[in-house]
Amino acid sequence: MKRIMKINHISNQIAAPWPTLFAQIVCCRSTGLLLAFLLLHVAGAQCVARASDQPAPSTTTTTTNDNSATVTQAEPAPDPKAKAPPRLTRPDGPEISYETLLWDLAQPNAMLLVPEPMFQLHSVISPTASAAGDDAPGGPHVMLDVAGPGAVVRIFAEHPRGTLRVYLDGSEIPFLEEDAASLLGLPGDVWDTPLVNRVAHGWTFMVPIPFAKACRITHDGNPFDFEIDYRTYSAGTPVVTIDQDQVTLNTRLCKALQNGLRAARGPMSGETVSDRLVIMPGESATILDLDSGTLITELSLAAEVQDGDMEKAMRSLVLSIRVDGQETVWCPLGDFFGSGYGIFDYTSIRNVVSEKDWLQARWRMPVKETITATVTNFGQAPIRLRSFVRHAPQFEWTDRTQYFHAKWSLYAPDSPSASDSTWNVIELEGDGVFMGNVLSITNPTRKWWGNGEVRFFVDGPREPTVQSGSLDHYFGFGRADTQGFNTRFHSRPRAGGPGHYGSTTLNRFRGLDAIPFQDSLRYEIELAQGVAEAAAATFWYGPLETHSNLKPVPANVLLGLPVIKRIPPSLILENVLEGEELQIAKANTQFDVKPETVTVEGIVSEDRHLVGRAKQLGTITDIAFPVPEPGRYRITVFLTKAPSFGMVVLGINEQASDIAVDLYNEDDLFDIAATGPIDLGEWDLEGDEGLLRLDVVSSNENAIAPYYSWGIDAIRLERVDE
Repeated sequence: MKRIMKINHISNQIAAPWPTLFAQIVCCRSTGLLLAFLLLHVAGAQCVARASDQPAPSTTTTTTNDNSATVTQAEPAPDPKAKAPPRLTRPDGPEISYETLLWDLAQPNAMLLVPEPMFQLHSVISPTASAAGDDAPGGPHVMLDVAGPGAVVRIFAEHPRGTLRVYLDGSEIPFLEEDAASLLGLPGDVWDTPLVNRVAHGWTFMVPIPFAKACRITHDGNPFDFEIDYRTYSAGTPVVTIDQDQVTLNTRLCKALQNGLRAARGPMSGETVSDRLVIMPGESATILDLDSGTLITELSLAAEVQDGDMEKAMRSLVLSIRVDGQETVWCPLGDFFGSGYGIFDYTSIRNVVSEKDWLQARWRMPVKETITATVTNFGQAPIRLRSFVRHAPQFEWTDRTQYFHAKWSLYAPDSPSASDSTWNVIELEGDGVFMGNVLSITNPTRKWWGNGEVRFFVDGPREPTVQSGSLDHYFGFGRADTQGFNTRFHSRPRAGGPGHYGSTTLNRFRGLDAIPFQDSLRYEIELAQGVAEAAAATFWYGPLETHSNLKPVPANVLLGLPVIKRIPPSLILENVLEGEELQIAKANTQFDVKPETVTVEGIVSEDRHLVGRAKQLGTITDIAFPVPEPGRYRITVFLTKAPSFGMVVLGINEQASDIAVDLYNEDDLFDIAATGPIDLGEWDLEGDEGLLRLDVVSSNENAIAPYYSWGIDAIRLERVDE
């Protein structure tokens, strides 16, 4: 079938109310544009539109952190005579279908159960020839050709091109036939974020495609890099091949799943245990001690460090959890919560981290008899710790219930695991299900460190069963991009810079692409030589008898954070006031303004700029800059462009100029770019301070949320009256 759930973007051009003000437009493609689109509901029309910045009284607004647009859903007035739709419930029985796979992804407790029926996860990656570039011959190119029963659970592509077709059960008529870039990365009428994502040069499609007999996926046009993860089931497993009727029938379920994942609401029911503690250096504190069966649904911590060094604290504070007499978790807090060195905001299906609030883990942790959780301070400064645990004592243990495990490993040039640039991250003996990992890297150079493969050897074969061609593809981005990003399944909460210098943290949490193993699992990655340090947290479910090769790390090793030599900036503008050093004087709305590092080399001076994350049309901001002495100056500003930046009218000292600038980066849909010098003309400046005004008047039709941001690289003042 032709994919029918594609968004129709309706753009309305708005006439500029300043006919003379826009006399000079710098890098501007439109003078104002509002984005609107329609999203079909199950039985009727459900409007989804960004028609204005102020939602109507009958609407609710949800903003996602995964580079997707702000979505406003119209809520029609309830009809008192209308019957409520039947409650969605998962079908009983062993049958595998599009519906049951959506349920397995939606139900939090599904992760802790032994899969039934059991499956094996496999992967296929694009051959080297497919990366030949735009001059490679056209297709059709076969991406996947496998026998059933099975299910495709993840398709990743780096800048996909051409038409993608999915053929099922030997049919010559494709189930899906659509532009690859639109299908794999853009929201549609039914399939939306976070099941469909496009971030940092990577397109990820996580809609399940079950098939009974066979699946063949092709694309035409120029080749591109891709990875496909798919399940295979034993012969005779009842798998229902997906079709258009199933997609339509389960629209309500799919939308409910996607809305829930975007909202990222935590568990609300159950009993709670909370505490406030001070942990002195070398001491441990117990945050949970229960002697009865239960299910942990939330574990949240908030730390205050006396010396203010949160990076060291997130490494030196270690969480240990013992369940039913055995240690199942040993991991530094930063990596356990997926933030790595320090605390950096992000939201995923497993963790929610807020720099200003809590570190929250939502892993389900079943307990049969007893559980004790402690935090040990291996650092040298006292720590104030708040803890909050939510659990469900009514939880019933079954023969499919598995224990939660999390272990931590360290890579360094002189460590035993550092041989031939291949890091043996973890080896597991026994059975279980691999559920995800966190990787933190410290790199002393700008060079990309992630061209090596990621490999999983399941149940002992010599060749990997699941693999990825490079670390960027494994974590959901492409072209060795340096920007941070956030989706529900994969994130980069911290990005170093410039280039690939410094520390970065990457996460991938698995849903339908979890990796079951019956006897053993070995997970390894290839790292470029020269990496100063790599640390990994690994998460899986399995019985207590499943053991890893990892042991707790000694305190002296734990505290040995890598110290790397600071490298000079990739670009320095002469005789300028650096934007990241300026302060906001006043604004007519509230929003975040802070310096940010630009990881792309040679873009901004000192590799940093000042970013304002304005959320509303009409936001007016005055940025103060120092004036050496009163006089007449020629003022030149250097701004930055990005996919979420808006159009601004510039001014000085609360007076508008005749210059408007579209700060949307049309040359690269993912990265930061520079506007170059923008001459504001000559101005008389009195006193020791001037004001640079940025008035957000519109946004580009292609901009992503929050639409109205801006960036300042530098300001140059040149005296002209001397």
